[in-house]
Amino acid sequence: MRILIFILAFLTVSFAYSQQKTDQKKVVKVKEELEKLWNDMQDAAAKKDRKALENFYADEFVLIHSTGGEDNKERRINNILSIDKYSKAPTPSFDELYVYGDVAVLRVKGLLRGTTIYAKKNGQWQVVQIQSTAMPPERKSVSLDPKILDLYIGKYEQSPGNYTTITKQSDTLMVQGMNRPKIAILPLSETQFYVKGNVGEFTFYKDEKGHVTHYILRVNEREIKGTKVE
Repeated sequence: MRILIFILAFLTVSFAYSQQKTDQKKVVKVKEELEKLWNDMQDAAAKKDRKALENFYADEFVLIHSTGGEDNKERRINNILSIDKYSKAPTPSFDELYVYGDVAVLRVKGLLRGTTIYAKKNGQWQVVQIQSTAMPPERKSVSLDPKILDLYIGKYEQSPGNYTTITKQSDTLMVQGMNRPKIAILPLSETQFYVKGNVGEFTFYKDEKGHVTHYILRVNEREIKGTKVE
């Protein structure tokens, strides 16, 4: 009985190891194919080869910019072809490549955090979606008198029935929107605060008597106003 159990365990481990090696080989193979796709796309862009570019992008392709704007397949290709002298971009790192059958997800981190989704159709890889997210800049917080922080505590209305509450924990302001977790905001100055690990920045405004009236939350190119109601 013990011998049988040992044999079964050995076979299970052997199969798992063999499967792991097979998966690794597949990832390496897909990586090579996608690197070739990238270079072929760069060549097609430099040669202004519209037909080739149309084959590289899926019909349902969408590019989501870090600012929230979107380009579909046609606009993406038109934008590429509108560049007078297209300079080939260097091949990105494919270290963060994840393969799920005929779908591959590539994550790249640089000035922007980018995600590209590929799908294999009829034996050919195509780009289905590209999404960029702005990375927060390097910022250094300053120390403020706790009494200044107390001025910003309260309830703010961003839109009818949509409230954000600002509280204080120790010497840190905490912001919580409806159905959202609390997040810390750190001071850049007496009136400007930033969201740690995020691009968002709050600027508080006061009236002539020094009472806080509202804030403006800036995220990329968006501005959201919160009026203090309590």
